[in-house]
Amino acid sequence: MSRFLLSLKSFLLRSKKSILLIVAVVGLTLILSSAISIWLATYDNLNMPSLGRIKAIGVEAYWDIDLKNKTDDHINWGTVYPGSKVNKTVYLLSISNEDINLTMKKENWSFTYANGSSSNPTNDTQHLDLNWNCEGKELKPGRNITATFTLCLSASRETLEFIVQNEAKSFSFDIRIQPRELSE
Repeated sequence: MSRFLLSLKSFLLRSKKSILLIVAVVGLTLILSSAISIWLATYDNLNMPSLGRIKAIGVEAYWDIDLKNKTDDHINWGTVYPGSKVNKTVYLLSISNEDINLTMKKENWSFTYANGSSSNPTNDTQHLDLNWNCEGKELKPGRNITATFTLCLSASRETLEFIVQNEAKSFSFDIRIQPRELSE
């Protein structure tokens, strides 16, 4: 046994620099990988592409103030990040033959997941919110109005857990613009 210990002692003395280098590299690797793991565990800069579909009654929606470029019923919201707000502006032209007061409803929120499946559409979601600046505004026949929609993806813990746990990759929903009288 003493011969083994002498041999080990001799080896350690000869290889002191190499062993010290190996210990330092292993220690640095452990510290660095732990720091990266902690950073990734708290990383919440998730994003989701999205698409909205406009369904209009009594109005037509256009991208330009000259009313030449119709929205073709879709709004591409682009990539939305938790806690962010995305604004989209459209121009609404009244095709009604009488004065109308505008209202907007959000319908059929739907999430698409990594496996290609999607959730059942709902009329409300706690994760997303959509508002606009034209609620209750009067629009006369043949006139137009500028409408700005604001979409918000919540940055709440519940929303982030929902996105991660369900591997949500995108979402879509319908925007119904119509005279207030039709919604009552």
